Amino acid sequence: MNKPLKKTVAGILLTGVLATGSAFAEYNHDGTVNVQGDIMTISAPIEVEATENGVFMPLTKPIYKIFVNGTMLDADTYADGDHVMLPLRAICEALGYEVGYDAESTMISLTRGAHYITMYPTKDEYTFSKMAPMSLGIAPQLVDDRTYVPVSFVANILQSASCTVDQNGEIKITDPKEEEATYRVATATEDVKDGKVLVMDEILGEVEVTFTEETVFQGIALSDIKKDTKFMVEYVDNATTMSLPPQAVAKNVMSVALYEEINLPEEVASVAFSGTITEVGEDFVLVETENGDIRLNVSEETNIHHAMNRRLYRINDLEAGMKISGTHSEAATFSIPPQSAAFEIVISE
Repeated sequence: MNKPLKKTVAGILLTGVLATGSAFAEYNHDGTVNVQGDIMTISAPIEVEATENGVFMPLTKPIYKIFVNGTMLDADTYADGDHVMLPLRAICEALGYEVGYDAESTMISLTRGAHYITMYPTKDEYTFSKMAPMSLGIAPQLVDDRTYVPVSFVANILQSASCTVDQNGEIKITDPKEEEATYRVATATEDVKDGKVLVMDEILGEVEVTFTEETVFQGIALSDIKKDTKFMVEYVDNATTMSLPPQAVAKNVMSVALYEEINLPEEVASVAFSGTITEVGEDFVLVETENGDIRLNVSEETNIHHAMNRRLYRINDLEAGMKISGTHSEAATFSIPPQSAAFEIVISE
């Protein structure tokens, strides 16, 4: 059984996309697009040149390689502050999206089946289906006639795709194939009527789902589905129509509880660390290690204790200057400093 709900944004808690070729060379921004801050490659200095309209253009290529579903792209990346920027057209076309541009409104659109995404070069607003616009902390940017978006675009906006970064500096973007059978979380926005119900699909947005005599129900019955009921659904051939809202036929329906029981979370790889706390925030600690600074995000699942006693500690017990060790997730962001989820924190001094 596939596990589409686990969107791995390991290595990048942000998301992004690159555009290649003459991606949006036809844009007429009248000097309104200005890349804020210095443009630089990750882990490698980069020269920049300012054009007359204030757009900075990277003059050297980055050291990171981008793979989409296992295929390496001939595309550049760069960093703008804490944001790793990826080329929109190259990545989206590799994922099967049709990239469009409206010169009058400057709206960029991405279409793949029932997926419909819009954005504007000067606005930090990304819209998926009919959902409210989402901010990613930075607007799409036009650099050297190519449109770039932050890494967080992949998981937060494309949603069905995942993005990881390994220690070799390879950005890997994967996306479940449309023809594969996958379960999605759906929330009914109304009661079932005449064997149909309007739902909010976690990936497709608003969808009208039809139940037939062939639909298999597990852990939930059709009569259990009311307004606001959340359930798992697998569509016939994973297909939807291009109507608004898109329509789909349910092949399998399962209760969320049963799905979670069957699909127990896989063990996440951990990395050992040791160092000195330099800052304590509401839900994080900044740690200076021999490999550089790292921000460890602390949650209720983080096990905090002292090496010399059995008392359980909270983040409020941690202070700058403490010597600590422990483990954190192998996944880390591209930010400076990198961020990762803390599994265990052991206070030694």
